[in-house]
Amino acid sequence: MKDIKIAVIGCGRIGHRHAEQITKANGATLVAVCDVIPEKAKELAEKYNIKSFDDLGNLLKEDIDLVAICTPNGLHAEQSIQ
Repeated sequence: MKDIKIAVIGCGRIGHRHAEQITKANGATLVAVCDVIPEKAKELAEKYNIKSFDDLGNLLKEDIDLVAICTPNGLHAEQSIQ
């Protein structure tokens, strides 16, 4: 069985924690991160040698199986619908 390709949206404290745990999980591969602040996304992406995005629409064009939404609660519904 192939690994589940996972992206993290939101590169704050919780996003960092999710990224760390994803990289430790069997059967999962962290493939990308996204944040509206490009520097935050780039910093986290460089740590894991993965792609970074500052636009959710562009991230969702990638080959991703699952997204961890680690943004403020008020954004969850809109981002989930996308």
